[in-house]
Amino acid sequence: MKKYYDSASVAKLDAGLISSGIPSAVLMENAGGAIARDVLELFPANGLPRRAVICVGAGNNGGDGIVVARRLALSGWAVTILLTRDREALKGDGAVFARFVPSSVRWEASGRLSDEEVLRAFDASDVVLDGLLGTGTTGEPRGEIRRLIGLLNRSAAPCLSIDLPSGIESGGPWVQAAFTSSIAAYKASCASGSRRTACGRVKLHALCFGEADQLEEPALCGLERSDVAALAPRCPNWAHKGTRGGVLIFAGSDRYRGAALLSARGALRAGAGLVVLASSSSVLDAAAASLPDAILERLDDGSDAASVLSRWKDRCRAMIVGPGLGRDGRAEEVAAAAAGFDGSSVWDGDGLSFLPRLGTSSGRRCLTPHEGEAARLLGGWDFESAPDRRAEGARRLAGLFGPTLLKGPGSLVAGEKISVIEAGGRVLAVPGSGDVLSGAVGAMLAAGLDCEAALVVAGWCHGRAGDRLTERLGADGRLAQEIADELPQCLNEVCS
Repeated sequence: MKKYYDSASVAKLDAGLISSGIPSAVLMENAGGAIARDVLELFPANGLPRRAVICVGAGNNGGDGIVVARRLALSGWAVTILLTRDREALKGDGAVFARFVPSSVRWEASGRLSDEEVLRAFDASDVVLDGLLGTGTTGEPRGEIRRLIGLLNRSAAPCLSIDLPSGIESGGPWVQAAFTSSIAAYKASCASGSRRTACGRVKLHALCFGEADQLEEPALCGLERSDVAALAPRCPNWAHKGTRGGVLIFAGSDRYRGAALLSARGALRAGAGLVVLASSSSVLDAAAASLPDAILERLDDGSDAASVLSRWKDRCRAMIVGPGLGRDGRAEEVAAAAAGFDGSSVWDGDGLSFLPRLGTSSGRRCLTPHEGEAARLLGGWDFESAPDRRAEGARRLAGLFGPTLLKGPGSLVAGEKISVIEAGGRVLAVPGSGDVLSGAVGAMLAAGLDCEAALVVAGWCHGRAGDRLTERLGADGRLAQEIADELPQCLNEVCS
C-alpha cells in the first residue's frame, strides 16, 4: 500500500529527526544528493555537455536545489542557479551550502531578467529544476515565484520538481513537472486529480534510516495490486452462473444507446453470471446484435420498471442505474422504482441526478460520479481550490449517498476510509469509459463484495485495463469497448 502524508505530518517528521540529533544540514545534503542522482540517471551525459537551470526560492526546497547545483557541477554539468531574491538574502542551511558551490556555477537573480531571457535559459537546458516552493505553502504564489511558475510551464525543457511541484499546495498556479523527486514521503497534495498529473513521474527518496517509523497515520492510502487482490472475489471451479451472481441494468435511452451496451459489456467482461439489460426499444435493437450474452427487457415506459424489477430481483444481487438513462419523466420513474431494490446497487451518469430526491435506499448503494456530477450533488463544490478538496468532496458524498468512487486521475474511493486507485491514466478519458466502470462495479457487487470493496476492485481493474492498453497500443485513440475487453486479464492478475 502506497501511503500519502499531508504537509503537517511531513513537517513533524522533519522536526522529530532534527530533535533526535540529526542536523538539518545533513537532511538537506541527503535530499539534495538524492535529487542530483535522479538528474544524473534521467539525463546521462554519454560524453556530451549537459546544462541545468535550478530555480531556487527562499525555503528549504531552494536549499536542496543549491546542494543539487554543487553536485551536478562537480559531475561536469554547466549549472545556473536562478534565485528569486538576491544571493545575499539566502538564510539558514541554504546560505551555508551556497558557500561551497563551485565557481563554475553561474548565479542569477530572476528579477533582473526579462521573460524572454529566462525562457532562453530554460530552453537551452537539458533539465530545469523547480525548487521554488515546498510543503506547507499557504496562499497563491505571488510576485517573482508566480512569474517563474508560468515561465516553467511555457518552457520546452523538461522540469524536475524538488519534493513536489511548486504551488501545488495552493489554489494555483502550479508547476507542471515531467518528474518529481519526493523526499521522505509521498505527498497527499499530489495524490489525486489534476495535481496528480502535474507531478509527472514520481520517485520517492528516504532522508535517513528509520524515518518511516516516525511518520504518523497517512492522509490517504494508494491501492496497489496486492491490496486489491486481498479483496477480489474468488470463483470456484465448480461454479455456475448463479454463483457468479446476476446484474440488472437500467440504462440507455434513444439518445444515448451506447452507454447501456458498454455498461452491460463491462459487467459481462468483469465476470457477471447473468446480465439483464432493461432499456428502450432502440437500445435493445442494437443490443440484440452486439450483446448475445445479455437478457433484454423492453422498457419504453418508465412505469414498467417496477414489474421488471419484480421479475429479476431474486436472481440479480446487484443493480446498475443511470448510464445514458436520460433525465426525463421516464428516467425519473425508473429511478424511483430502482430506489426500492433491496440488493446492492451502483448509480452512475444520469441516475445520479435523481439521488437527492430519492432519500435513503432500502438496499446497499454506491456511486461513481466524475467531478462535474459530484459538484452538482454537493451544490457546487469546488474541487480545485485546495489540495484536500477532492478527498473532502468524496468523503461528503459517501456520507450523503453511500460509498463513492470519484473518477479522475488518481480516482478516490470513499467509504469507511479514503483510498487512491493507483492505476489508470489518460487512456481512460474516452466516451463510455465510465459506463464500462459501472458495469464492472455491478459485477463485483453481484459476486458478493460489499460496496466499498466492489468500488476498489472494479476501479483498480478498470485503471489497470487502461494501463495494459497503453503498454501494448499507446494511450490515445483507444475505445471504451477495448477497456471492457481487457478486464478479464486484469481480474486474472488479482483473482488467481
